[in-house]
Amino acid sequence: MTLLVQTGGSFSLSRAGAERGDGLVRWARKHDVDVRTAQLGELTRWAFDMHPDEGFGRASETAWRALDPLSEVSDAPVVVTVEGMRSIHSTIVEGTLTVEVSLISSLIRRYRRDGLPRFHAFQLERRSEVAQWRARLAIDRLRPRVLSSFVRNQLVDEVYLPLLGDNLAKQLGLSGPSQGLLLLISPPGYGKTTPIEYLVDLLGFALVKINGPALGSHVTSLDPAAAPDATSAEELRRLNRAFAMGTNVVCYLDDVQHVSPEFL
Repeated sequence: MTLLVQTGGSFSLSRAGAERGDGLVRWARKHDVDVRTAQLGELTRWAFDMHPDEGFGRASETAWRALDPLSEVSDAPVVVTVEGMRSIHSTIVEGTLTVEVSLISSLIRRYRRDGLPRFHAFQLERRSEVAQWRARLAIDRLRPRVLSSFVRNQLVDEVYLPLLGDNLAKQLGLSGPSQGLLLLISPPGYGKTTPIEYLVDLLGFALVKINGPALGSHVTSLDPAAAPDATSAEELRRLNRAFAMGTNVVCYLDDVQHVSPEFL
């Protein structure tokens, strides 16, 4: 246990703790007990057993005073109350945090010795686990790959978006009920993917790309187990993951003409 209020370069006891310690010494003398032969921990447990309602902080002060009758005494508060707290922590009751000053140093040292290494170990384990799941779920593939080109972005802003804007607003539910589907038709290489990646990046959504030819025309179910081959099963797993992510995701089905109408 550690003591208590630090004034300058030395520790001081609270006046109530010093009085308890003096009382313990008088009681020991009356019963022919030499407290100087006892260890600090033994006296602390003894003092706590005599007054358990006062806590270990007061008991440690009592023991310290019994072993060192010349220790300094301070009128600093033993208990500090902080009001206006908002938390569900067990130490905060009805917005009030009550701190026993005598235990702070002990708790901090214990946390540095035991709690901090465990917390660092937990952080390392957590980062490792998150990295494994990021790789397993292919999270990085959900980020739109938008090239940082001024000319390209200007083209999207001034040419592509005016063509898509009204329809896109309908799909997102910004102008009337949300429809949820947007069909882009053009010859190959005319830049259908470009404005979608740009918009998804601008909106901060996740982008899940589904390869229509890889999915194939024989797939009619969302169940990966029912897929005819491993390639289409992987596409279905990616599609189901997109559905599970909720609303902040854009599912981009490329080359939709290769997909079964029944599946759509």
